[in-house]
Amino acid sequence: MQALPISSRSHFDKWIWAPDRKGLFTVKSAYHLARTRVLEDHVMAPNPSAQLWNKIWNAPVPGKVMADLAPGFVRDIGADKAELEFKKPKSLKIGGSYAIGCLVKPEFNVDLFVQLPKECFHEKDYLNYRYHAKRCLYLCVIKKYLTLSALVGKVEWSTFQNEVRKPVLIVYPVKKLVALPGFFVRIIPTAPSLFSIPKLNLQRNNVRAVSKGGIPQATPKYNSSILEDMFIEDTEEIVKQTFLGSKELREGLILLKLQNESTMTLACIEKCRDSGFEEVFMTKIDYPVKYDHVIRLNLKGKSSVYVSGFCLDDECWRVYEQKVYNVLSHGLSDRVKTLEGSGNWPMDDVAIEKTKSAFLLKIGESLQNSWGMTCTATEDDVDVFVSGYAFRLKIWHERGLTLMRRETGNEHVNKVSNVDKELYFRSQHSSMINGLQTCYPAYGPVVRLAKRWAASHLFSACLEEEAVELLVAYIFLKPLPFNAPCSRITGFLRFLRLLSDYDWTFSALVVDINNDLTPNDEKEIRENFMFSRKGYEENPQNVNSALFLATAYDKASEAWTRFSPNSVVSRSF
Repeated sequence: MQALPISSRSHFDKWIWAPDRKGLFTVKSAYHLARTRVLEDHVMAPNPSAQLWNKIWNAPVPGKVMADLAPGFVRDIGADKAELEFKKPKSLKIGGSYAIGCLVKPEFNVDLFVQLPKECFHEKDYLNYRYHAKRCLYLCVIKKYLTLSALVGKVEWSTFQNEVRKPVLIVYPVKKLVALPGFFVRIIPTAPSLFSIPKLNLQRNNVRAVSKGGIPQATPKYNSSILEDMFIEDTEEIVKQTFLGSKELREGLILLKLQNESTMTLACIEKCRDSGFEEVFMTKIDYPVKYDHVIRLNLKGKSSVYVSGFCLDDECWRVYEQKVYNVLSHGLSDRVKTLEGSGNWPMDDVAIEKTKSAFLLKIGESLQNSWGMTCTATEDDVDVFVSGYAFRLKIWHERGLTLMRRETGNEHVNKVSNVDKELYFRSQHSSMINGLQTCYPAYGPVVRLAKRWAASHLFSACLEEEAVELLVAYIFLKPLPFNAPCSRITGFLRFLRLLSDYDWTFSALVVDINNDLTPNDEKEIRENFMFSRKGYEENPQNVNSALFLATAYDKASEAWTRFSPNSVVSRSF
C-alpha cells in the first residue's frame, strides 16, 4: 500500500467503501453507501429562480382584463361572463416533489402556486365556467409579462391533471442549466376559500346548460374542478408536513419512484425476446410516446357546450352502427340460426353459392319491407343504407372452407373458393378485434386515427384497413418498455414509431391476440417468413410485400399484406 504512487490527477477524495458505525468495513456498510449514493444521484433539488418569483410578484397591474385576451378559450368553454380587475397574487408558494425533497431524475421542475386574489372574482363566479374563464385570463396577464422578461427563455401552455379547462404555465429559464437539463417552473393557480363550499356540492347543478328535458342535472365533475383549486394548498401542506417529518418516508417515496422504472425493465427482461435487450437499451424513451395526455373538448351543437377531461368516443357513426346492429340482430336472428344449424345445405359447391344468393335476396327484401331500410341486394351481398352510412352484408358458411382445400380446374369453383377464403379471414379477424376492443377502450380511437393518417398520405391503396388494425393491436399487446396506451394520441405516436422503426425486412410481426399460438405455430410462421424472404439476398426487389403480418388464422401473411405494400412503399413510412 505504501509503495503505491500518489495520483498526479487533481481529483477530490471520496469514499469508495465506507465503514459502519463501529468502523468496520462490511458488505452491509457497502450496501448502505451504495443506496445513499443512488439517492443522492437521483435526487436533484434545483433552486427556483428568485428573480422569476420577483417578476411575478412585481408584475405591473394592467387594470381591467377583458375576454378578448383569450377569446377562443372563453368561447369554447361557454362562459357567460369573463372579465376581471387584475390584482397582484395574494401569495406565491413552492409545492410538488421539490418542496418535500423528493425530486427524482429525469423530472426537473418546480411547482409554483399562485394564489388568486378574491378581489378578482364575484360571489357567483362558480356558475357557468366564469371561474375557469377568469382563471385563464389571470394566467394570460402573467404570461404576457413573463414573455417580455430577459430572464425567461419561453413560456408555454399546459393543463393541470389533463383537464383542458384548467390551463397552467410552463416557464423555461433563458439560461440553460447543464446540471438540470429540461428544467422548468410550472405556475399553478390556487383559490383557497374563494367560494362557499355548500354551493359546490356534487349534487348541485352549476352549469345551466346541462339539463335533460328542462330539468337541471348535477355537475359533479365541474364542481370538483373548482373544489380542487380551493383545497390544493391545504392538501400540499398536509403532504409537506408528513414527508418533511420523516426522512425514511422521503427515501421510501424516492425508491418507489425508481422502482416503477426497474419494474418495467424486469418485465421487459421476462416477457420480451432476447431478454428485452432491444426494448430496454435500444428503444428511445420520449414522453409523448411513454405517457398518455388525454384532453377531450366535446362540443355538441352551437349553443350547449360540454367539456370533459376524459377521452370519450361517441361519434355519430358509432350510434348508427349500433342501431343497424340491433335491427339486424333482432330481425335476422331466426335466419342466422338457420344458416348455422341447418343440415339441409346442398353438397354441391356451386349450389351452396346459389343458396347464399337466395338468402341475401330474402334478407334485403325483409329489411326493406319490415324496417323501411333502403337496401340493394345482389347475388353476392346486400348493401344497407342508414342515415347516410352504408353497411354491406355477406354470408359465410363453414362448408365453404372445403373449397379452400380442393384442387380443381373449374374457374367458377376457384373464384368461389377465394371468396370464402376471404370471408373466413374476415370473420376470424373481426372476432379477434372485437375482443381486443373490450380489453383496451383506447384501441378503437387509435385505429381510426391511424386509418385517417394512412388515407391522408395516400397509403389506403396499399395498406389495407385490417393491416392497420393488426399493427395497432400489436402496440397494445406488446407495449414494453411502456404500458399499453390509454389515449389516441399516445397510441397513434407508437403506431408511427412501429412503422418507421420495425425491422420489416428481417423480422416477421406476429400478432397473437388470444395467445393461441403454440411453439409449432411459431415455427411454421418463421418458416413461412424465411420462404417469403428467400430471394432477398439475390435482389431486394424480389420481395413483393415488405410487411409480414402473421396471426393465428393467417400464419403465411396471405390475408392483408401478401402483395402490398411493397419495399418501395415501405420506405415512405
